[in-house]
Amino acid sequence: NFAPTIVPRGDQQDGTWWLDLPAGEYQISIRTTNASDPFAFSLLDLDTAPSLPRETPTTALIDPAQSAVVLHFDAAAGEKLALRMIASTSENYVGYLLLDPQGRLVSTQNRVGYLDFTARLAGTYTLILDGERGASVPATVNVTIAANPALALAPDTVATVTLPGAGTV
Repeated sequence: NFAPTIVPRGDQQDGTWWLDLPAGEYQISIRTTNASDPFAFSLLDLDTAPSLPRETPTTALIDPAQSAVVLHFDAAAGEKLALRMIASTSENYVGYLLLDPQGRLVSTQNRVGYLDFTARLAGTYTLILDGERGASVPATVNVTIAANPALALAPDTVATVTLPGAGTV
């Protein structure tokens, strides 16, 4: 008897959930109190996702608009990383989930954006870009993963930094 891990997405109002299931055979049953309610789901094999190369902007197409795209990248334990996700359209939102090598949630948001984080574990991290429920226009998301070293500051010295975009600090 296996009890799957059920994890709610950050925007729980749309009822999106994901299951962490080991390989095997499963039976899916769907019940509703209203037969006219629309229903759709996807089963994604996270192990077959393409790699996200370092320091290289990658375009992910979310089409159909309510689907998901999965990407992987490797990180060393303690490595400081900067994940930059910029959507091509403001007509619909694209959210994300970032999972660590053990499948645990690192971060989730209703909208893509900037995430600076420290990898707690060495291994392969999984990024899921998730189209908005009700969206009708496919979206593209430009994604970049890069090292994010700490800036050393000393009293009475000038430090120069390059911001990734307007209004970011």
